[in-house]
Formats: sequence, C-alpha cells, structure tokens
Amino acid sequence: MRRASATGGTVDGPGYAEGMYLERLRVQNVRLIESLELDFLRSGTPRMWTVLLGENGLCKTTLLQCVALAALGVNKANQLLNSPRALRPVGSTADCTIAANFGLAASSARKVAFGPQGATRLTSTLRLEEGWNELQGHSELGPAAGHHFSGTGDPLAEIRGRSFPEYIVAGYGVTRTLPFPNSSSEPGDTPRDRLRSLFDSSWRITATDFISRIGRGPDADVARRFASVLRSVLAGDGGLLPNISHLELRGRGGVTRPEDLVDAHRFFQTTSGAEVAVPATWLSQGYQSTIAWLADLVGQVFLDDLDANPWLEPKDYVGLVLIDELDLHLHPRWQRHIVRGLKRVFPKLQFIVTTHSPLVLAGVEADEVVRLERNAQGRIVATRNDTNPGLLTPTELLNEFFGLDDTFPGEVGQQMHEYMRLALNPFRDEAEDAHVNALAETLRSQNAAPAVPPVTRKVR
Repeated sequence: MRRASATGGTVDGPGYAEGMYLERLRVQNVRLIESLELDFLRSGTPRMWTVLLGENGLCKTTLLQCVALAALGVNKANQLLNSPRALRPVGSTADCTIAANFGLAASSARKVAFGPQGATRLTSTLRLEEGWNELQGHSELGPAAGHHFSGTGDPLAEIRGRSFPEYIVAGYGVTRTLPFPNSSSEPGDTPRDRLRSLFDSSWRITATDFISRIGRGPDADVARRFASVLRSVLAGDGGLLPNISHLELRGRGGVTRPEDLVDAHRFFQTTSGAEVAVPATWLSQGYQSTIAWLADLVGQVFLDDLDANPWLEPKDYVGLVLIDELDLHLHPRWQRHIVRGLKRVFPKLQFIVTTHSPLVLAGVEADEVVRLERNAQGRIVATRNDTNPGLLTPTELLNEFFGLDDTFPGEVGQQMHEYMRLALNPFRDEAEDAHVNALAETLRSQNAAPAVPPVTRKVR
C-alpha cells in the first residue's frame, strides 16, 4: 500500500490508504434529481478532489447531503434528518434511493465483524419507499462493489457505533463560524453531529472549542498538541491562512483553552510589511470561517482516537470531507490558492466541495470538475470536459465552466465596447453613425463618457 500522492490526485497502488473513500454515488428521485450517477475514481483508484459546479437549484448541496447520509448508514441517517420525507420530489410517490460504493483498506475492514476477510469495498444503500416516514437500508463489506446484500449484520452500524477513526466523514455547511469560547454545541453522537451543519444552518460546529474537550482527563498535553497541529495547518509558510506568519502558543501557560486561541493576541498578521499580533476575533470573516472548519476537522481526528491520533501529522489524516461553498468569504486571491493548499496539507483526505467561484478551479485538474446542468428534457445531468482549468484565464473559466460568454459582465461595459467598435470605424454608415452618437449620450448619462471621440467618416 502506498500513501496518497503529494498533489492530492489519487490514492496510488494496488490497495487503499487506511481510510474510507467514496468511489461511486447513485441518486434516484431525490428532490429535483430524477436519476444521477457520479464516479469519484481516477484510473480505478479514489480521486482525492471533486468540485461540483452548477447554477443555484441544481442540487449541489443535495448531493453532498446524499454522500453524508450514505456514509453514515441508515440508523444515523434517520437521526440526522428532521423529515426523511423531504427527500422525495414534491408530488411524487416514487421510491427515493441513495446508493454509494466506498473503497477502504482491508486492514480497516478486519476490525468490523460483519464482512469477509480481505474486504476492500463497502456498499451502502438507503431507500424511502412509498408510505414510509423513515429511510430503510443496509450496508455490506465485500471484495467487490455492486453485489447484492445477503448478510444479516450491518457493518456501517458497527462502524458508526464504535467510531472507528479511519472511517471519519466530516461535513461543513455555509454557516461555519468561529464560535465564542465554550459556546458551540456539545457533541452528542459524534459521527452524526460532525455532519449536522450540512443539514442544519443553526448548528454550531465545535471548531476551536475542541481544545478544552480533548484536553479533559489525565493527559492535558493533548490540548497543547492540538494547538501545535493547528498552528502547522494555519500559519507560516506552509499554512493555509494568507498573511498569517505565526501563531503564538507560548505565554501564560500556553494554549490550553479556547480563549487562548480566540481572544488572545496570538495570530501574527503581516500587513504592508508590518507584523501585528491580533486575536482571531479581529480577523475577517474569511479568516474566521476558515479557522473554524479547519480547527473542527483537526479536532474530529483527535477526538476519535486520543491514544494515537494526537501524534498523527495532518499529511497522514484519512477520511472524507464535504464542504458547501468552499469559496465562502474568501478574497479572490485566496480562492486561487485554497485548493492547492489543501491538497498539500491533507494529501490523504478526500474532498468533495461545491463552489460558485471560477478562481477556485485554478487548483484543480480537468477530471476533478463535475458540472451539473439540465438536459433538453429538463433533467439534472452531470457533464465533464477535458479542459485543464489551470490553463485558463478568469474570463475563459467563466465561459468554459459557468456559461458566461459575455466579455463584459455589465451593460455599461457592453455599451462602451459597442461604442468603441463603431467609433473607430471610419466606414460606418449613417445608421451606425447615429447609433454611436446615441451610445455616447447614454454613456455620459451613466458617468462613463467615452475618452475617444468618433473618427471622421469616410465615403467608400
């Protein structure tokens, strides 16, 4: 077995990294999706990155939720949903189906009672049948994906009930905020609650509050280790926060409480060549939301195995991470680098994210982009192309992946473009001459008077 590639592309080798990776997802009759199948493989091994694109209303968030439900298994999925019936399309009585195939290391599967030796695949199927108010389903471990369930046990129920660390699945909705110290929701059912923010906008992720929760008990050094790992993820040359040069962990007994990270002046921000120490609460919303979900992710890894994972490096974290609107609150310069940074810091984590930003695509490869759109029959379908986003300009990205083919996004820009085209043409006819003069008046009325007067007309 070989570890994930440094570029975050795929998990190499004949086997899998010690984790649970999504290989395929099939969704039928869920909200606006009639039938859709997505694969998350590259050359037969898990693809570490998938970016879902599409206009509002094309079920990008729904697909993240479907992955979350399939990864939890039927018992936890029913607990997570307030009303499973809300998955069914309005006015439909058709059965809803969510089916997923996951790949995993055989050594991971051996910990589970319900499965054959050497299992490398886990299948999970959820159904909402007519007349039912909750999901039904099953899961199975086996040597190959796609076969029918024949056992009597449910491996996902055991996996989630015992919180095996290599099966971590974390999800982050659009309300990922930095909590005030000790104000986040106390994790009750950890596997379920680490996905709740994808479904419940009022749910506050634990984030930096993990520093107090994982430090309870005889080993208070774990809290300091958490802070140290978080510093390596966030700050300095290898960190994910731009212009944050350092995160100070010393002084006043070190960082052992949420207040030490959030309220104390410990983040060193570089602005115009000067370095200033500020608390996290003084940073912009982009910084705070990013600190929040990254601290939460690191905390989830710590929480699942306090005996071993405190000494695990981020480059060796394994699992599946779902993020809605990765570009949320981020400056365009930051959007260009966020994916490359995450690939470098967490090469063995599989990310599935949504975005509306073309600049996020600067860090992904052609097969990592899945675009959702409606076909001629009005059904939601997934399309791909072979274009490498990293080779395109922002305007080309908007055209290629978002369908915006206008050079100028605003009407004034389009009017100025049309004015210049006609104004510099000495052979324009009388109608075009009248139009260019009318455009000049319109532009002046919008405080955009042309700097170049029309050239003198010539007769052909």
